[in-house]
Amino acid sequence: MIVGDKFGKGEAYLMELMMSAQAMKSGLHVIEPELKKSKGGQKHIGTVVIGTVEGDIHDIGKTIVATMFEVNGFKVYDLGCDVKNETFLEKVKEVNPNILGLSALLSTTMVKQAEVIKALTERGTRSNVKIMIGGAPITQEWAREIGADDSAPDAITAVSKAKALVTASQANQT
Repeated sequence: MIVGDKFGKGEAYLMELMMSAQAMKSGLHVIEPELKKSKGGQKHIGTVVIGTVEGDIHDIGKTIVATMFEVNGFKVYDLGCDVKNETFLEKVKEVNPNILGLSALLSTTMVKQAEVIKALTERGTRSNVKIMIGGAPITQEWAREIGADDSAPDAITAVSKAKALVTASQANQT
């Protein structure tokens, strides 16, 4: 996050950004199994389908969020990066998740988040899932504009907001 902010301010270069991303990926491979072990007997909170939208190959932030969801009691289906709209739609239909997470790091791929939401609406399944969006260029205003239920700037906030969305959804069903 620090390197990303510095890159945005012109204080770091692309090579430094790429090197820090690779270091983060390497660290995740070490940390992730330990985080999953620490989950212990935590109860199942809900199900999440998550991925980085089509045209975007950035997955570090999405992977961190997916891992944090998992260690906090969510069953996670991580579709990876550069995920086609249809793949999101099929997985939502298949597993009926509580949350659909759509990540976009590039401002040019943000429109794919809107396309997925529009397609869910057209298929009549939008009301069955809460949608959270994230990524560096994502704002709460963008979330409102495209009809997402929420956005989160980081993994900890994403988990907190996802728990709140699931709790509110379950309360509305009773």
